[in-house]
Amino acid sequence: MRAQNESIDRVTPLENPAVNGPWICNKARDLAKVFGRARAEVAMLRGRPADLHGAIARARSLIATAKKPFALVSSWGSNEELAAFQAAFGDRLPARVKADHVPEPGEVVEDAILIRADKNPNTAGARALFGDAPPDIPQDADVVLVWGEGLDFGKIPQGTAIVYLNAWLQPENGHADVFIPLSIQTERSGHYTNFEGVTSAFSKCFAKQPWAADAETLFAALAGKAGGGE
Repeated sequence: MRAQNESIDRVTPLENPAVNGPWICNKARDLAKVFGRARAEVAMLRGRPADLHGAIARARSLIATAKKPFALVSSWGSNEELAAFQAAFGDRLPARVKADHVPEPGEVVEDAILIRADKNPNTAGARALFGDAPPDIPQDADVVLVWGEGLDFGKIPQGTAIVYLNAWLQPENGHADVFIPLSIQTERSGHYTNFEGVTSAFSKCFAKQPWAADAETLFAALAGKAGGGE
């Protein structure tokens, strides 16, 4: 028998006049599949399993000693996580916003009523903090922090150290100098800002897995600030 309260079978909308009335976005209809994917359950150092605390320490060292660090932040990050990133790193770690998810080939991406091209819940919130410049990685970057999915690692300059923060089991995890597994939306609460500038909340459904770090507290640890942790 399938255990209860461990996974999502279906996502349905709640009435929300401030955001979408009785409707649900197309991406939200896919969330059961998105959140049902295999999770990354262990931190890694260059593809080798590592203790989470050790991986955080190594990532912190790489960022602290970098001369030209750069970051790509997640358009699935909550407003709280994005603010925590900015508070932790400020101008020390220049950042751009990337699209974690893009439309599938042949997918209808926008119409006049319901469908919008963006497949990410918080692009507006991320760009409000980090701007809308293209997410191009500087060729002289010596450390790149990649938060979330969607980046072709072939675009990272050869020889650049990679700190990768992601929740899902993907080939890129093992290619990073440091990989740290993250919690997902159903394991935390927060807010997103939609393309119209309306901010709405989401709530935690499940307990965070012990092998996953929460980005909101992780960034302070990566920046070497007191009180930071996973």
